[in-house]
Amino acid sequence: MNYLDLEELAQYLTGCEEEEEELDEAFHKKYGIDLDTAFKLVNDLLPLCNTGQSPLTEKWYRGFGTSDTWLIKQEVILKRKGS
Repeated sequence: MNYLDLEELAQYLTGCEEEEEELDEAFHKKYGIDLDTAFKLVNDLLPLCNTGQSPLTEKWYRGFGTSDTWLIKQEVILKRKGS
């Protein structure tokens, strides 16, 4: 990931299409952190992003974890087309 990727994500999350200074302000207002801190956080989280299916329940999950352990997960609710 590069900084431009983060700016694109920040624009999507905040709805702010402005330049970096205004975008940083909008991001800070919404999340309480600046874009530089967010860049570090996202870089640390990206390698932990996973999806997987439970062998017991067959439910799908997405979240953050290592190769064999979920640190935090959320069930994926699949929507059918037209729902």
